[in-house]
Amino acid sequence: MRYAVDEFDLSDLKPWKAPPAPRATDPAFWENVERWEAASWNRSGTEKVWVDRLHEDWAAMVHSFVQDRPALSGRGRLIRELQHAQIRYLVIGVGGADIHAEKVGERFHTKDFDLFLPRDPANLLACWQACERARFELWSGREPLDSPRDLWLARQVVEGSALTRAQADDALPTDLTFVMGRLDFEDVWLRRTWGYPDGVGAELARMSDIVESKRQADREKDREFLARHRAIIDRILADEGPPAATS
Repeated sequence: MRYAVDEFDLSDLKPWKAPPAPRATDPAFWENVERWEAASWNRSGTEKVWVDRLHEDWAAMVHSFVQDRPALSGRGRLIRELQHAQIRYLVIGVGGADIHAEKVGERFHTKDFDLFLPRDPANLLACWQACERARFELWSGREPLDSPRDLWLARQVVEGSALTRAQADDALPTDLTFVMGRLDFEDVWLRRTWGYPDGVGAELARMSDIVESKRQADREKDREFLARHRAIIDRILADEGPPAATS
C-alpha cells in the first residue's frame, strides 16, 4: 500500500540518534564483555586476535567474490588495463558504433576494434605496456613490433603516423591509430562519452563523431555501413543529443 506524505504529521519527528553506549556501571556492559571473551575464536586479553579475525573473514569474502566473477573477455581485459593506467584513448569505428548500438538494443558486426590515440609518445608507450599486461601481442604490419619498446620507438611511430595492431586469441584485432578522418583528437576527446562493453567503463567517441569520420573517409565500406544501418544510426544520434558543455 502506498501513502501520500501529507497523510502524516511529520512535524514531531526528530533526527534519529544511535543509543548511547552502555556505561561500565551498567550490567549490560559486562554482559557484552563476557559474550565477547567467551567467543570461540577470541583469545582473552588481546584485541589483535579480534582484528586479525575480521581481516581473515574479509579477505576470504573478497577472494570468493573475485573467484566467482566471470572472466573478462580479451576486450574487457584491455580496456581495464587502459583505464587503470589512465591512458588517453577513444573507442571509434564500427566497434565504437556497436557499443553505442547496445544502448538501443541493437548490434553491429565488425572484424576489428579501433582505438584513437593522441600524438603523444609517452601515452603510446603506456598503451603498449597496457596491451602487454592484458596479454595482447603487438604487431607493426606483418611483423612483431620492434624491441626494445621504449620512448624512442614510440616517437618514431608517432612521427610516422604508423598503425600498431594488438592481437589476442580471445579478442578482435585492435588497431591503435592516430587518424580519425580529419578530426582532431583533442576535439573528439572533449566531446567524448562513456560505454560499458563487457561491464568495463570505456572512453568512447560520440556517435556523431564516428559517423562524421566515416563520411570524411568516404570509403566504399564506410558508405555501405552508413546506408545499411541508417535507421539504427538515426535512433542512436537522437538518443545521444548534443554534447554537454565543457569548461
